Amino acid sequence: MKKATQRERVLLALKRHPRVSVVDFLAPAVIDGLAPIVRLAARINELRDEGYAIEDAGRVNGCASYRLAPTTESAEPVPASVHLFDPRAGSNHRRPHWQEDAA
Repeated sequence: MKKATQRERVLLALKRHPRVSVVDFLAPAVIDGLAPIVRLAARINELRDEGYAIEDAGRVNGCASYRLAPTTESAEPVPASVHLFDPRAGSNHRRPHWQEDAA
């Protein structure tokens, strides 16, 4: 099984969540349960260069957050062969920032 690139992981997070920020990709609470991504802005710029419409979505804990523009919903999905975190397997990481208020 192919290991997901940082770009693929960021794109998948953007598709699954209303917004993401670097806080979501920092250890120990990485949003997808994999290794941290400390240069999120660089990955966002690479995705924009590939043609994805990614908008700035304000700030979270002083860090920029991003979301897919509504026109990107039909974008190519991340290949199924890419290994990603399986949420059904359980995890010990914190809840994403957009779910903290719902608890």
